[in-house]
Amino acid sequence: MGKPTGFLEYERKVSEMENPKQRIGNFDEFHIYLSREEQRLQGARCMNCGVPFCQSGMMLMGMASGCPLHNLIPEWNDLAWRGSFREAYERLSKTNNFPEFTSRVCPALCEAACTCGLYDDPVSTKENEYRIIENAFENGFVSPNPPKTPSTEATMVIGSGPAERVREVVAPVVGDAGLVLENVQVAPAGRRTVVRVVVDLDDEAIGSLDSDRLATVSRAISAALDAADPVKGAYVLEVSTPGTDRPLVELRHFRRARTRLVRLALHDGSVVVGRLREADEHGLVLEADEAVTTLPLASVARGAVQVELTHTDEQEEES
Repeated sequence: MGKPTGFLEYERKVSEMENPKQRIGNFDEFHIYLSREEQRLQGARCMNCGVPFCQSGMMLMGMASGCPLHNLIPEWNDLAWRGSFREAYERLSKTNNFPEFTSRVCPALCEAACTCGLYDDPVSTKENEYRIIENAFENGFVSPNPPKTPSTEATMVIGSGPAERVREVVAPVVGDAGLVLENVQVAPAGRRTVVRVVVDLDDEAIGSLDSDRLATVSRAISAALDAADPVKGAYVLEVSTPGTDRPLVELRHFRRARTRLVRLALHDGSVVVGRLREADEHGLVLEADEAVTTLPLASVARGAVQVELTHTDEQEEES
């Protein structure tokens, strides 16, 4: 077991999280985890109960209790406490193929079933698991372990293959039409399949893609798909433009929204509404209440085009 008196000597301690206003600005890890030594002490809190419900993985009175993978939790908690992180990884990997995932997204039924949690805080098993697998990657303990006898079964990811094949077919067609391929989706709809292709004008253009040009590229896309046949069976083709509900995230999105009324949510939590006059790598130029403001692109978390019931003079000229 861990340290016999560990649960009396050490309080439960877990990672902290970055402020949401900071974390929405990137795709980095937003948990600030404990150091290896701090996590080792958390392993000492495990009591190796006579009946370790944390690893039971069973239904008790209609409720799920313990780890459904039957992870050998008391064993690798003890090894982590002793500093034997390689052996802890070996025990963990006997029952868990992807601890690098479960240590981040698992709801931690093991902690809810922890006997220590009856009268005190449960053992921080989920973050002990995180430290074990991260240490294993850092030190090269994780390596491919292919089966001695390869399986003859094949694996297919449903949904990703057809969309990529459609994209390969329609991308040259859309490019030849002087347009940008925004998105491709292939989704089932009853007995048929719906192929959705979203196209747009290039970044330098102002205004919307007119219906005649959209109809022309739709016919060209349909002919290309008929010739290449990337989607098996009957399907319905939908060719459209992004529309005003597209979130403004990338620079090209903002450039396409020039002259439009936009609402910008900034990383500091504030909101700015104004007419977007210019957008480039130097920032966004907005006009609001006859005042012109320049915002760095990095300060904007996301934006959206606002629906206007009346046209400005510029929009009248574009239409």
